[in-house]
Amino acid sequence: MEATSLRCKEIYFFTNTHIFSKYYAFYKRTIEKFQGGIYR
Repeated sequence: MEATSLRCKEIYFFTNTHIFSKYYAFYKRTIEKFQGGIYR
């Protein structure tokens, strides 16, 4: 049981990290578009 719960947490963590990095990259591109690349 312990190992299974740990594995689920791992998958959950990696999925969230992947989604977050995808949205962060999109956010950065949008900011650069509007601000002319100030926050590079």
